[in-house]
Amino acid sequence: MLSPIIYLLVLAVPFFGLIFSALFAAFRILSNRSLIILNIFNIVFVLSIAICIFTNWFTKKRITYFNIGNWFNVGNTNVEWGFMFDGVTIIMILVVALVSCLVHIYSMEYMAGDPNHLKFMQYLTLFTLSMFILITANNLVQLFIGWEGVGVCSFLLINFWDSRIAANTSALKAIIVNRVGDFGLVFALILLSRQFGGTFEYGLIFSQLNFEFFQKGLIDWIVFFLFLGAVGKSAQVFLHVWLPDAMEGFLRRGLSLNFTICGNILLIIWSTQILFCSEKSKFRDNPQETFDFYNVC
Repeated sequence: MLSPIIYLLVLAVPFFGLIFSALFAAFRILSNRSLIILNIFNIVFVLSIAICIFTNWFTKKRITYFNIGNWFNVGNTNVEWGFMFDGVTIIMILVVALVSCLVHIYSMEYMAGDPNHLKFMQYLTLFTLSMFILITANNLVQLFIGWEGVGVCSFLLINFWDSRIAANTSALKAIIVNRVGDFGLVFALILLSRQFGGTFEYGLIFSQLNFEFFQKGLIDWIVFFLFLGAVGKSAQVFLHVWLPDAMEGFLRRGLSLNFTICGNILLIIWSTQILFCSEKSKFRDNPQETFDFYNVC
């Protein structure tokens, strides 16, 4: 069994890599070229860790779940910094690490000659770190932190050449349209908190699904807002209008779409049990059928 430290390295390596990269650049300890190479090395190292974690899970099929500590308490709501590494999470980590590694390597030559090359690579690493936070979170509040981090990085990358008016307007358009998906997820969090007594942890929510009787109509609204969040973040239906303007840089748009789609897939997978309850919500109007349904489950 792998040590929890190995799992945490997936987040720790890009996090501390960003800090050291910024400090070394600010005090001119290393050249920009050296820092770019170091940045790429960090992502390659993360990919090797992801492969190691995937191999361990594939052979043993064990779920790793642990808490770092308490984050905040508001009334009955208690949110902790926690991480969950199950099969879905580990596969997503491997996918994100592989795509990020390829993009970092490609960007080394793609952005060669740009005076802000190092800043571009740092934005990519921050994007990757935000995705790892989203993927490994064991509660919806922590997922939302990574979710918003991805949105901020999308804005920074689309607006990378900020001297261009087109880049400014494109970035603003993207972040404004994406607020629709963010509001959907926020409303879903509020309704889930109301239903489950202030908890946001996946384990506690899923363990109560077969025992909690949802308020009439509430489960349908939860599912609707979760779906709205996924649709908004992946630029589907009528929320895709910012994509043509994001062509200010095809690499940035491609990375943004690939990673946010991974996050949306993860959100839908973890919402499957809630979606199942929504389909069965018709039983709520008949107590006997409800009792029989939960006995079958």
